[in-house]
Amino acid sequence: IVVMLAWLGLDWALDRDPRGHGLLRTAAGLAGAALLLYPLGIAPSQWLVARCDANSIVYLSALVAIAAAFALMALGSGRLRGSTPLATFAKRAGTGAVLALVVAGALYTAFPQCAAGPYAAIDEELRTRWLVNVQEAQGLFQMLDRTPALWFSVFAYALLLLVVGAVVVYRYGRQRPAVIAVFAVLALSVGAMFLQYRALRIGIFASIPLCVLFAGMSWQWLEQRLAGRRLVAGALQALVIVAMLSPVWAAIGEAAFPENSGNTVAGAEPDARQADLPAWKTRPAYLFCNEESQYAVLASLPKGLVMNDINSGSPILVFTDHFVVGGPYHRNGRAILDMTDFFETDVIKPQRIAGERGIDYVVWCDPGGLDGPAYADNPALAARLARGEVPEWLERVSPRDDRLQVFKVRPRR
Repeated sequence: IVVMLAWLGLDWALDRDPRGHGLLRTAAGLAGAALLLYPLGIAPSQWLVARCDANSIVYLSALVAIAAAFALMALGSGRLRGSTPLATFAKRAGTGAVLALVVAGALYTAFPQCAAGPYAAIDEELRTRWLVNVQEAQGLFQMLDRTPALWFSVFAYALLLLVVGAVVVYRYGRQRPAVIAVFAVLALSVGAMFLQYRALRIGIFASIPLCVLFAGMSWQWLEQRLAGRRLVAGALQALVIVAMLSPVWAAIGEAAFPENSGNTVAGAEPDARQADLPAWKTRPAYLFCNEESQYAVLASLPKGLVMNDINSGSPILVFTDHFVVGGPYHRNGRAILDMTDFFETDVIKPQRIAGERGIDYVVWCDPGGLDGPAYADNPALAARLARGEVPEWLERVSPRDDRLQVFKVRPRR
């Protein structure tokens, strides 16, 4: 977003927008949309609450301040001209830089707590024990080691988008300079995904106009070279469009690495020694328990507070009437640490946490693999549950073969 806005300022400084009409329209759009949508999307009691990690007065102030700076630049266009193009550029670029520093300084003064980023308020323990392990916040190479299918669905697809964007810039860059700014956003997003995988999301949006322009270019090229053979040209054009669709590359990745797609956990092939395996272990299963049928047993129980594994919190809220300790959201700091300690330490700490929180039920989605030799002596509650060992303070409710294990907490005597 900053790159796109900076491009508008650069366009104005280069005198491609001599009277600042583009800046003025952008300023009106930013301020108008922000001031209109903010009160519709934010509760009145939260209008003045500064949150670095969500839409709040912090980002409303930033948008309005940028809009004000753009308006000042646009209205001063006539005076900010020099005797030569270089002098004009120097005056306008200098003015833009000063206003940018003023806006940044004002935001820092008003909201210093956000200077370190949206996750600045996260407790260090939570950061080191949980946030660093969140997959989408990791770099691409870390993700590729865990999920090889991303070599196609992300890495190869991102390279394709860069090639498409480069061709569009080569063809339209001089006629439509705006495509350079859009391509810059795509390129920066692809580069940033090596630091944080989820950065590519913004690039995907930026790629859409580039792909549309490329589709137009390819159709013109095919029509010229296959004149009179529109059926063939149409078929080839369809292939061009299909190749630019992300689901196609996701499907290729799934096909190339069916057991390591990142969306499933590998099941074991049944044989004479594994005939007694639960049905869900005999085939690839989805990474998390997110099917309504898996929560039927829990939904039938009287309403209570559930100690859940971190990824089952949201489905429990959707499919049942129960309360949960938390979910995979960074504001659930203490809850995330308690959930982690509950399942990943021993059997003493979980009982203490259950008593302190007044837990009625324990729900655990078996991730698969914890019942193998590597975890044979692991004292963590999750490993014990995977081996079929239930501590005396828990009472099994769900069938042993269910992937989502449900237990009642026995009252203390």
